Amino acid sequence: MSGLGRLRSIALTFVAMSLAPSALAQQAPVPMPQDTRLVVFRYDANDSYLILTRPGAVTHLALDPDESVVALALGDTVQWIVQDKGPHVFVKPIRSDLFTSGTLVTNRRAYQLAFRSSPEGGTWYQRVSWAHPELVAIARDAETNRAKLEDEARRMREAQTVAQRLPLERLNFAYAIRGQGRFRPAQVLDDGRFTYIRLPAALPEMPALFVLGENGEGELVNYTMRGEFLVVQRLADRFTLRLGRAEVTIERERAVDGSTSSRRGWPAAGGEPSASEAAAQ
Repeated sequence: MSGLGRLRSIALTFVAMSLAPSALAQQAPVPMPQDTRLVVFRYDANDSYLILTRPGAVTHLALDPDESVVALALGDTVQWIVQDKGPHVFVKPIRSDLFTSGTLVTNRRAYQLAFRSSPEGGTWYQRVSWAHPELVAIARDAETNRAKLEDEARRMREAQTVAQRLPLERLNFAYAIRGQGRFRPAQVLDDGRFTYIRLPAALPEMPALFVLGENGEGELVNYTMRGEFLVVQRLADRFTLRLGRAEVTIERERAVDGSTSSRRGWPAAGGEPSASEAAAQ
């Protein structure tokens, strides 16, 4: 399991505990399902933690990897053996039925501790660690941002690939864009065969695309996505993008050969006139 996944699973374990107010300042640990001697506390600077130990056994206090011990003060330093190295603290009592308090200070936080030595066969903790729900949120946000950046980079690479393949001498950028919406295109162009509609990056939902007919009714059009470009395998004088109540209209002002668009809504191929224009001629 990844570090983020472990943090998430531990955090979920403490959700119910965090919803109810605690009557005591001392936190109760949550044992791991696979081994009850491995326990996790939910960290709170205003709580204390009772650590159960046993003579002849070492209890491991596992801190976060980025933590290091600054100081560990114990009430009884004679009957308790303590060693630390990096983010690890090892505690062992010399006999049963002992109790002492202590404060562990690291470069990140402070832990208020109490140690009790259990008799032979009694309950004891082999490893103690702490969950930090706020770190789960930070890690989740970082993962989300990383995924967004990777997606934007991928879309930019795909958009550059699309742009490099288009014949510059045949590109037509003469499109008017009207209307408002999060999906309002940043750019529209065609190459005489296909229409390319560049949408804003990271849209949460894609709009539907319609070709507007002479009577103003819309015909749903299929498209494919290449990076930030919505690619339509046809030309038309007027498109409309719709999402919910928002609507953006795209109107072609001239064709690739420089001729003026019919603006009557009929799909046009290249610079050819529409049927109504041909009849008028």
